[in-house]
Amino acid sequence: GIAKRSPEYITKKILEGKAVIAVTTEGTWVGFCYIEAWGHDQFVANSGLIVSPAFRKSGVAKQIKKRIFDLSREKYPDAKIFGLTK
Repeated sequence: GIAKRSPEYITKKILEGKAVIAVTTEGTWVGFCYIEAWGHDQFVANSGLIVSPAFRKSGVAKQIKKRIFDLSREKYPDAKIFGLTK
């Protein structure tokens, strides 16, 4: 199942720089994923991966996963990462 998150929660992740948002060059929304850290930033989960139905099976999920993994490493270099892998 997918955990429900409020718009405020998602907005906070975006403003904190803990999210990846994929869009086309024309501005069409393609996908999204965010970082959740806990344990004094010792642990990180990459969560909330979602891809617009029109872009599924195109490889975009793999690109988002790679970018969120890299972002997790940038922000939390010593953390154990759960969820998505490189």
